[in-house]
Amino acid sequence: MANLLTITNITLFIILCGVVFLATKVLFDYSNKRWKIKVEIGHTSDNSILIAATNIGYENVTFSIVGFILPNNKLFWNQLDAQKFQIPYTLHVGKSITMTQGTPKQLATELKDNGYSGKITLRGFFKTDTDKILKSKPFDFDVEKALGKAEWRTLFYFLTF
Repeated sequence: MANLLTITNITLFIILCGVVFLATKVLFDYSNKRWKIKVEIGHTSDNSILIAATNIGYENVTFSIVGFILPNNKLFWNQLDAQKFQIPYTLHVGKSITMTQGTPKQLATELKDNGYSGKITLRGFFKTDTDKILKSKPFDFDVEKALGKAEWRTLFYFLTF
């Protein structure tokens, strides 16, 4: 009788471990099959500011806006690549997109015109069609230093979130 009880307990323990393992695996697989986007901010040799996104997940994602997050959490964007990339833009699995955001002087001029000066911290962002904001790491930008480096301006748009 004692042997039968021990075998039953061991069997139930093995079944319970299997159920826990299976539930963990299902949750882990589900979370990994969603989209994952890596957002970066940088500049090119011709002094253009770029914001890039790479889809390293398992689903396509659609972007509705690309731009900068300012220190007061305002979203700041322009439409420089409007002809090159139609917004909204669907980023497919394993693909990347790089959006030109003008030159440091253009950005500094717009920031200065809207009350920003000195050194500020920006983040690049892509906003999805489901209103999720995907951010880059912080990027230090000196408005005053950049004001002497470019000739033309573009129209930037603001949105507070």
